[in-house]
Amino acid sequence: MRIRAFIIANVLAILPNACPKSAEADDYDFNYGYAKGGLAALCALYQGEYITADMVGEVSMVFMTKKDDEGKNKALEAAFASISGATTFEACPLRRP
Repeated sequence: MRIRAFIIANVLAILPNACPKSAEADDYDFNYGYAKGGLAALCALYQGEYITADMVGEVSMVFMTKKDDEGKNKALEAAFASISGATTFEACPLRRP
């Protein structure tokens, strides 16, 4: 269980390094890409049977917690809708608060 949590933490930690904020023209684009990539990574780990449905649910609940910045919240909601509506990840048990 700890190894699976470590895998999730590493995947989510790598995403901002792969696409630094300074390279983005718009905060919304960065936040949308970060959120969509993180949620897609969770679903891919679930589909590969590296993590359980409960773990996906718990991490996505924390990941989707409302932020102080309304722009970030809009980007998170759009990314969530995109991933949860994708046929590739239709069985992914994402949740949000």
